[in-house]
Amino acid sequence: MKSFLKTTVFVAMLISVIASYGENHTIWHITDTHVMAPEVCKNPGSAWKLYNFQEPQLDLYSPKLFQAIIDSALTYKPEIIIISGDMTKNGEKASHELVAAMMKPLVENGIKVYVVPGNHDLHNPTAYLYDGDNVTRAPQITEQEFAELYKDYGYGTAESRDDSTLSYMAYPASDLALLCMDANDWSTAITKGLDSAPDTTERVSCAGRYLESTLQWMESEAEKAMNSGRRVFVVQHQTLFQHFDNESTIMGSNMVNPKDSVNNEQVLVNRMADMGVEVIFSGHRHMHDINYQITEKEGKLWEINTGATIEHQPEYRVCELTDDCLDVNTVVLRNVDIDGKGTSTDEYAHQWFFSIRQDFLRAFCLATWPTVQEAMTSLPAIIFAYIKLPQTFDEFYALLDSHLIDKIMQVYYIISVGNEPNAEDTDQLIEDMQASIDAAVLELCNYDEDMKTGMLSMLRYAYPDFDLSEFAKNFFSSPLGNYITQNGGVVIDDFTCSIPLSHNGSGGVIDGISVAHSTTTTNDIYDLSGRKMNADNLKPGLYIKAGRKFIQK
Repeated sequence: MKSFLKTTVFVAMLISVIASYGENHTIWHITDTHVMAPEVCKNPGSAWKLYNFQEPQLDLYSPKLFQAIIDSALTYKPEIIIISGDMTKNGEKASHELVAAMMKPLVENGIKVYVVPGNHDLHNPTAYLYDGDNVTRAPQITEQEFAELYKDYGYGTAESRDDSTLSYMAYPASDLALLCMDANDWSTAITKGLDSAPDTTERVSCAGRYLESTLQWMESEAEKAMNSGRRVFVVQHQTLFQHFDNESTIMGSNMVNPKDSVNNEQVLVNRMADMGVEVIFSGHRHMHDINYQITEKEGKLWEINTGATIEHQPEYRVCELTDDCLDVNTVVLRNVDIDGKGTSTDEYAHQWFFSIRQDFLRAFCLATWPTVQEAMTSLPAIIFAYIKLPQTFDEFYALLDSHLIDKIMQVYYIISVGNEPNAEDTDQLIEDMQASIDAAVLELCNYDEDMKTGMLSMLRYAYPDFDLSEFAKNFFSSPLGNYITQNGGVVIDDFTCSIPLSHNGSGGVIDGISVAHSTTTTNDIYDLSGRKMNADNLKPGLYIKAGRKFIQK
């Protein structure tokens, strides 16, 4: 009798799992809110201007922009909200406390919220307090305090926590699992004492990484989730892979892809695919983009990279998850009166972006000058007999100021907004960029005007690598064309996209349960997610064989 009751209860539980599989879920993806508490900048005077030019953003309006999204969520009540890091300006304790307080009404209204830290949220040497001409260091929080402060936003209800990082596994629904990952590399971060003097040369760490122990924890948790009939999505701050050609050159160390045996980009893509991960939600780049990587077993691993709410087009995602598809849509904040004059949000943000030309130029030069210096060391010595290349930062700054920065800003604007080919001036912009580069090189030629054009042609013929105009065309064609060559140049809509959930964690491309059900001519065994199983090592659960469900006790 007891055996019969146990079997009955077990079967009832499995039927419950089957019935719940395929529920529709509304998921909002928000990232890089960079909320700055008002007390962090009491008076945006000369100190704010000096220290904030490195990352010009709509920080002063960040609480109002975040509140607009919260108000919308309270109106539409999505089931799940995920926030993939950089919730605060620079990890100030006051900003963290404000974010946690602002999100409280969400959970009070039954919305499940899951957060992960971004590189700005902890161990940040640029956490300052601004008051007119004065700047001092701001109090921050520890990793332990982070988990405690956000206990109502994922950490308090986690199914499992990684021992080495702030990563955790969440089960927001009976058919969905979220691996909420702390992918930040703070190994070289230096957090100075509150009494130490601020330093304009300090930089926040951008790089991401995964520890081998963390990856093994992910593999274990993903297997448990898959065996319970759950799809597995990943939430992390940094992107996992490049979304266009040359991105690692443009974005530097922003991605989780250092060239080592663990964090190599393709290795991570394959390992996550083998875990059964279908979709990654990320932020960090402040760019709105959707793309996928082909795995070594010819599957697809998708990444939804969402733009920041404090950039020149504040936006977030609204996703609908069904049985076999993730429908992704974009919401642009348009009706937040951030300037008090009734200007639409996106119009104000657009005007603001092109008003910070000098700040953008200085930040861009600081970021790229070391790379330019290194590149010049590899040029043939004879080049310097014909071309007077910039030797100092000021010369490099002046050159870009005269010829290139306006085009570079347009490129950045188009790439970060998303759907690049839809921009009216994309093709013309590449031509204009080439013309600007030609003009800059001609200015540097050590010859009179009559000889400059001929000299430049001769140099291009003798040294093809020096043809910077052609290089620019090749370099920017992928990001402005919204494609990556590795995927065969497929262009994906960054704003509205339907992602087929067809990736099989064991390597093939199948259509989840529907294909597993149709496997009627073989003795292969699949779990509920469509993953092929090892028949000699089955754990208790519900499986499919020859098109029929069976229970492994």
